Amino acid sequence: MEKLTTRCYEDRMRPETIHAWLSLYTAVAILAGMCSLLAAVRMGWEIKTGSYRIATSSRKELALALPKLWIRFNLLYLTGLPSILLIAGAYIYYIGIGNFDPGPGQI
Repeated sequence: MEKLTTRCYEDRMRPETIHAWLSLYTAVAILAGMCSLLAAVRMGWEIKTGSYRIATSSRKELALALPKLWIRFNLLYLTGLPSILLIAGAYIYYIGIGNFDPGPGQI
């Protein structure tokens, strides 16, 4: 019975590892949300100022307006990707890569 209890404990991640991963996921989620919000604001600003125009004179152009807006939003969103990667990489370097190791038998 003792060996079973010890083995079950060995198969778990250390609390420091769980905390490091949760912190990293939380930070990346917040940054992704910020990129999404800023991309939407920038797209709205571009449409409002007229620097990005969508032709809606025919039915075909009107049908393609939503996909064009979606592609524009995604391109603006992806401009924030380098900053997300840089901040996540800096966080991993600051915490130490060893803290993200789940331990023996976890991979």
